[in-house]
Amino acid sequence: CLVNDPDRWQPTARSWRWQKCQGGWGWEAEGGLAYLQNAPEEGSIRSASVDMDALVTQCKTVFGESTDPETGTETMNKHFGGGKPHAKKVYYSNGSDDPWQRASIDPTMSDDPEQPAFLAECDLCGHCGDLHSPSDSDPENLQKQRAEFVQYLTEWLSTEQQ
Repeated sequence: CLVNDPDRWQPTARSWRWQKCQGGWGWEAEGGLAYLQNAPEEGSIRSASVDMDALVTQCKTVFGESTDPETGTETMNKHFGGGKPHAKKVYYSNGSDDPWQRASIDPTMSDDPEQPAFLAECDLCGHCGDLHSPSDSDPENLQKQRAEFVQYLTEWLSTEQQ
């Protein structure tokens, strides 16, 4: 359907797919590119036939033979630093129930005060949970994560205005 029926594409899906196919999301994570991964060997709802070869073939079919996720990943890693990004004033916010957390940095490796990381470990701390409207019923770790982010942001913005 990605090739033969472009009308079935959700409006932002093509750009999202292009990013995945270009390897633009960085370092290898658990046996595959951060967003192009083989299905887990056990307990997966994805077909085992959706492996790296099938995904790369899909990318080349949709975007052309010059598409190479592995080269794109190497380029991104070199430019931005891979698992140790070259950045300042970046807050890495993840939730323990977020399936995409493995595509982020490892919060235990973030000893750089210019790149703090917080993994909210709690039930229902999923993808973008930190961006939802706060509620008194939110898990304590999620509340701490938001408060820490506000603290860093306030500090960073105040130093920029001086």
